[in-house]
Amino acid sequence: VVSLSVVAVASAEAAAAGSSFRSHEAALEQGLAAMKAGRLEAALPALEHAASGRGDTGVLGRFYAARVFSDNSHAGTDHAKAYVLYQRIADELADIDPDVDKRAPFVAKSLMALAGYLRNGVEEIGLKPNTQRAAQYMHHAATVFQDEDAQFELAKLFLQGDGVEPDTRRAIHWFSVLSQRG
Repeated sequence: VVSLSVVAVASAEAAAAGSSFRSHEAALEQGLAAMKAGRLEAALPALEHAASGRGDTGVLGRFYAARVFSDNSHAGTDHAKAYVLYQRIADELADIDPDVDKRAPFVAKSLMALAGYLRNGVEEIGLKPNTQRAAQYMHHAATVFQDEDAQFELAKLFLQGDGVEPDTRRAIHWFSVLSQRG
């Protein structure tokens, strides 16, 4: 019995070899199956094709392609491409209503990825570290999107004073928000 993920990985690999995808949605499906199977390099062509689509498929394609590009465990790592994809998501969707838009968690994670890149810089594209801008992205993800990872990282920033003025009260606030959620 052949599992669907094996078929999808084979389809993604065939697409990488030059055949085309049926649709952006099919490419997204194949790319996600390849990711799940641990075949990150095989996932990239499918995810990049999906990323060129519109609507939710394009956003998800960009998000997952960025995740693959930012993963240091394979030869296809490209932090500059990941940064650009995350930035596009943030530029397009930072003002969506997180209470009604199902893409909100992907926007929050994109903002957090951008914050990480801004804390360290991206030499390949000449992006210098900017801890203040990184803190702004984290703050947006924490407050607008209620992202718990962002809230935790923001609390740590306020304790350390990294990119923000040290503020123990604000750090305690964010830790308290997190502890109330469990």
